[in-house]
Amino acid sequence: MAMERTLRLIRQAESAGDYDAMFGRIASADLPQNAPGFGKRLSELTVEQVLAYQDSIDARYPSEAAGAYQVMEDTLRELVERKKVSPQAAFDAANQDRIALILMRRRGLSRCASGRMDPADFCLELAKEWASLPVVRDIRKGGRTVPAGASYYAGDGLNKSLVSPEELLDAVTSDLGLASPPRIGAPVHRPAPAPDDQESLADWVRGAEAHAADLLGGSAGINKLIRRQLKARGSRTIKASGLGAALSGLIGGGAGLTWLGNLVPQDWESVARIVEVAREHGPLALGAAAFAALALFLRIAFFRADDVRTGKHTGR
Repeated sequence: MAMERTLRLIRQAESAGDYDAMFGRIASADLPQNAPGFGKRLSELTVEQVLAYQDSIDARYPSEAAGAYQVMEDTLRELVERKKVSPQAAFDAANQDRIALILMRRRGLSRCASGRMDPADFCLELAKEWASLPVVRDIRKGGRTVPAGASYYAGDGLNKSLVSPEELLDAVTSDLGLASPPRIGAPVHRPAPAPDDQESLADWVRGAEAHAADLLGGSAGINKLIRRQLKARGSRTIKASGLGAALSGLIGGGAGLTWLGNLVPQDWESVARIVEVAREHGPLALGAAAFAALALFLRIAFFRADDVRTGKHTGR
């Protein structure tokens, strides 16, 4: 699916539609077309060159967000490592659009398109990916309420929402061919993945990973922190560090615990399938899967067996 209206809305909010845009606080002399060793506009570089450029300015700026969708270095590097994007691919307009669609899919696009995810919930996931988008309903985060219309990252000194909740919901529902946007603030139901639904399980894992990335900057933030410390030793990525893997697992586990909500698996077969899918996604997903198993165990311990199967939360 093209998601043209939504992509256009994100581009406009993030960069005024500029495929050569960099984080706004980067000095002119440090932009890629002026930087030693690069000498080209961003959209004229390959993905590999963009990563090298982002890495070169990493220590001097609070962000190295690049392109029309302001993609962070660690996000782009992860897509390359997972072979979602070729390092030799041009970072041109077409591929930047493609990268944005990949990020949308990681946030639940397929589930939303198939009716297994509420559009308002999908919009909230998009707001976690792109800071200029709004949360579409009041949410609790870090002991405070983020009101509908504000950026998910409001208060960090870098980001604010530039789009209204109605604009975002209207773009998403229009692209997905839905009749009308859901009411702002309407309750959202998140069904647990069925044991025989491999696509749903894969979405579950991707969702857990995405929520892991939201904790303390998640895998991206921890990756950047550790990479900076390891650079002096000649290491470039979190994969070079056993500590990095351990921290990723802990973050993934924490994300699994905080995110589960209504997604607690209904039986042990579900957990087994989740673990099977999670193995393809590294320590973040495996940590979340481990907490899925723990959540099911606790649910069985505190609720009747028939309530576990039916999803009812009735006490003993």
